[in-house]
Amino acid sequence: MAQAKSNSQDDPATGATGDPASEEAHAEARQAIELGKIRAKSEHPDELAPLDLKGPPPSADGISLPETPDKVQPADQTPPEEQQKQLEGLETIEELEKKKHKSTEAFKGDGEDVKPGSKGDEEDAKQSSRTNGEVDSSTKGTSLSDGPGEVVNEHDGPGPLGPGAHAIEGIGTPGMDNELAAQSQVSTVNAAGEDLATGVPAEEDPQVEAYLVDDPGVPVAEVTPIMPFFQRKEGRRTVAVVGVLLSALAILLGVFLTKNNKGQGEDEGQLSEFPSLLPSDLPSSMPSFDARSTLAIVQDRGVLNCGVEDTVEGGAVQFGEYTGDLCRQVAANVLGDPGKVNLVKVGADRFERLHGRDVDLLIAGEESTLAKAVREPTTGGTFLFGYPYYGATVHYIGLQKYVQCAVEQKRFGECKDLSICAYDTSDIRDLMTAFFPGPFVQFGPFPEMEKSLKNGTCNVLLSDTYRIYGSSLQEDIDILTNSGKYFVSDFHIARKQLGQVTRFEDGEWFNIVEGTRHWSAKAFQFGIGKDDSSCPATNGDDFDGSVNFFNGVYCVGNYGEIFQRSLGSHVIGVSSRYITMVDAVKFGPLTCDDCENIIDTDPYLREIVDAGKLKCGIYLDPLLNITTTSVSTLIAEQLCRAIAVAIFQGKPNAAEISYLEEMDFSKFPDEFDVMFGMGWEDAMSNDEGDLLPRRADEWAPSIAYFFHDKYMYKGIKNIGVGKADIFMTNAKRAPRNAQRFPFLVLAIFMAIVDAQRRGISRANFNKMPLIEFLGEGLSFIGRDVVAFAGNYDDIFEEAYAKSDGLIERGWNTVLPNSGQAPRMPTMFCDSLGVCPPAEFAFDIAPGAYYWNWEY
Repeated sequence: MAQAKSNSQDDPATGATGDPASEEAHAEARQAIELGKIRAKSEHPDELAPLDLKGPPPSADGISLPETPDKVQPADQTPPEEQQKQLEGLETIEELEKKKHKSTEAFKGDGEDVKPGSKGDEEDAKQSSRTNGEVDSSTKGTSLSDGPGEVVNEHDGPGPLGPGAHAIEGIGTPGMDNELAAQSQVSTVNAAGEDLATGVPAEEDPQVEAYLVDDPGVPVAEVTPIMPFFQRKEGRRTVAVVGVLLSALAILLGVFLTKNNKGQGEDEGQLSEFPSLLPSDLPSSMPSFDARSTLAIVQDRGVLNCGVEDTVEGGAVQFGEYTGDLCRQVAANVLGDPGKVNLVKVGADRFERLHGRDVDLLIAGEESTLAKAVREPTTGGTFLFGYPYYGATVHYIGLQKYVQCAVEQKRFGECKDLSICAYDTSDIRDLMTAFFPGPFVQFGPFPEMEKSLKNGTCNVLLSDTYRIYGSSLQEDIDILTNSGKYFVSDFHIARKQLGQVTRFEDGEWFNIVEGTRHWSAKAFQFGIGKDDSSCPATNGDDFDGSVNFFNGVYCVGNYGEIFQRSLGSHVIGVSSRYITMVDAVKFGPLTCDDCENIIDTDPYLREIVDAGKLKCGIYLDPLLNITTTSVSTLIAEQLCRAIAVAIFQGKPNAAEISYLEEMDFSKFPDEFDVMFGMGWEDAMSNDEGDLLPRRADEWAPSIAYFFHDKYMYKGIKNIGVGKADIFMTNAKRAPRNAQRFPFLVLAIFMAIVDAQRRGISRANFNKMPLIEFLGEGLSFIGRDVVAFAGNYDDIFEEAYAKSDGLIERGWNTVLPNSGQAPRMPTMFCDSLGVCPPAEFAFDIAPGAYYWNWEY
């Protein structure tokens, strides 16, 4: 607390004249004295009058503002003699002001004097204001602590005012400075020069000492703010109690729902709008408090919640029935019973429901794209897409005349009335806006576009076969003769690869779903199909809880049987026995303004960059006689260098390549970053279809880059699509939810395949688009990789020229995204090495044969 001094009795700025009749001024002086907690010496200087602590309740901002004491009455009511008594024992404010520059004994803390640091009338008023516990705007950066005699220097500008100080609206503003100065300069000397309180002639320069009230016997009012409820002791206790109660409620609800759902779904997977709400994943995904894996929760729950698209129910050719069977296969593999499944209808909210644990997986006609996997737009989350379970080609369907106009991109003459309704997706919109001006095309959801075609609003519909043959339009299509009400183009302008989707954090569950698809196709190739006597749900055997991928085949059927039952009996084969197999999903939207560089977010990838080298291992499979001069090995070498080019900004020599003739598939070899030459089944299962436990914690499988023309089953070599060599990365090197390195490896191979489809090679590598969603530092990887390695054909031809020539091209040709294609859901039997008897086939094109299984 600083010392106070009054410079004059008459202040023209305030109108204080020293008139003893100024009762109102006395009241204000009294108020100013009590606000500052000052006790002036009376005629007995050793006696301190106690403070009047009566005051109003705290104001709304937590600050107690004293009112005028009851003893001081308004000037028009209090007699002068009573006023005289009220002021007895008090020295005047003027005297306190005059003392400011003379008294140097103020606060005593460490024994040093604290000297006033302001000059002039204006500063005197401000110093007096500080004496009363208030802060002036011209004294920013200084506050008084509640320790005796301490002066604390603080930062410049507005900020904390020190313990016990509060920012009060109006204080510190220029207008208030004068008002406070006026209140501190009220005169208590009469016209005769006598002190009104004592009747003694006033001294020229009276000495006044001010003290902090630190006497234990004297109560001191401390102003403290009212803290928010949750910060006070009683608030914290309340929050703690409520938190415990909510946690207990959540546990009870989870137990109740788990028990309530057991036994549901026995009705052969009937569609359900309301699945179990019990979470079903590892704890790293937000909505769950359950530490169990998805597999454990599904098995404890006793039912699988499978998200499917709300397609038309019933009918022989139905994608809804087809995806329902895929869900039933998963249920049979993990629960032993295909009926223990809820087919949950999902729409635009499908990823929100998967992320929120309403469903355990999606088989809902969702197109796989890398951009969607890395950062799905509706949730901002990361998801895992399996290998496509169906490749839907995009066709025109409608009146034959206008379908032909659309295929040839004509819009004048006889085509001037062309009107196209297009199913709205990003790739279809990009294509159609390049093919036709705006007035010729309208976009919308499939049900609306289907309705517009039927009511004549448009005369051509553009969509994929997945939706065309899952709708009522199939009733107006003659598949064999193409002579129904609506005509379907043979030419397709795009492909949509539909994949099953799981949450990103649970690699084990992803491999169960992916293994179900993989072994369903292999079973068709091996000649293993539906067999009730081997199905746990029908043969009377108890299900032991172990995952076996053949249970789905025995209980539901293999891929061929499901396809025939749900989508139709149409099969195509080719005389060469080989068809195109190399494929990759689309990138999706490439732009991103705020995507983080995955090198900075994935500690695994950061470790590789810091080491300055990429370590690749190539497995030389002895069963297939693979050597260092085999074409598949040479392709793997070039792909490893391409990954190094992307990571290390054009440095292929940063790749360090080793070869392994023996492998322990139970664990990923820690000395390598990427493994080549392995198939999915090598790491994840055996020939009996059993899931090998916990392999998902070791291996992170990616995409196939080479298909062998022979496969091994139970020690026997067979002709057909053999092992697919895939990229494998180490699943242990980073937390699952932080892993982005597998996406980078996938993006590099996708760029190579995309370059092939676009007709881009080394000579025109700069035509490759920028890939921004992996982060700014990696946006040029497509161009860098193609500039170094070329497209897929470039890599294959160069590797084949250096190889021993023992392995030919076989299936290893990139599947194009546009061209001639069957206009109905069709299965290519040669891709599985199995075709119906040749005598039932007929030619549909040179070297191509067609079967209808309904022979």
